[in-house]
Order: sequence, then structure tokens, then C-alpha cells
Amino acid sequence: MKLTESALRKVISEMISMEAGPEDHRCFDGSVVPFGSEECMSDLDARMDDTRSMRDGASCGTDTRAYLNGMLHMLRKKTRSARKENELLNPPAVELPEDEGLELEILLDPEQE
Repeated sequence: MKLTESALRKVISEMISMEAGPEDHRCFDGSVVPFGSEECMSDLDARMDDTRSMRDGASCGTDTRAYLNGMLHMLRKKTRSARKENELLNPPAVELPEDEGLELEILLDPEQE
């Protein structure tokens, strides 16, 4: 059985996407990192910068500019999702008020009082 070039590209693309699970992000250098990690977010930011630079160099009203605007839209959506995932992975620290009269008691066993 012979494969055309486009069919071969499709098979390779599917194999790559199967290797990277739904919770993974494939960086531009080919490495796979968890979606929402700092590496993922910095990679998405770099891709947005590159795409924005190419879009700004394209003439207004061209197909190239419209395509790059679509890419930027997709990258912004992925970046928002990655930031939400990052907040779940790394919740912000909660600061307690510094009242001198405040005592904090931690009970390991709720029946123990």
C-alpha cells in the first residue's frame, strides 16, 4: 500500500497528538510539558509574540493577515485556559491577618476537643 505525502503527514500528526495527552502541551522545541505549567505558558507567550510580529508585517486585507489573526485568536484562548489551569496547579498564597490576639488551633482529629 502506498501513502501519499498528505496521508503520511496526517498519520504523523495523529501519532504526535496521541503521544501528547489532552493534559499535555507540545512546546515549539518538541518537548511535552503539562498544560498550564510555567513552560507551557512561556511557550504560548513566545508563539503569540512571533505570530503578532508576522501579522504586523503583513499588509492589511490579505489572506495571510486574516490567517495570522485567526492564529492569534486561538493562541489567546489557549493562553487563557493555561492560566486558569496554572492557578489550579499553583493556588495563590493566602495571608492571614496579623492580630496579636488571634490564636490558631489546628485539630488533627475533629473528635479531639
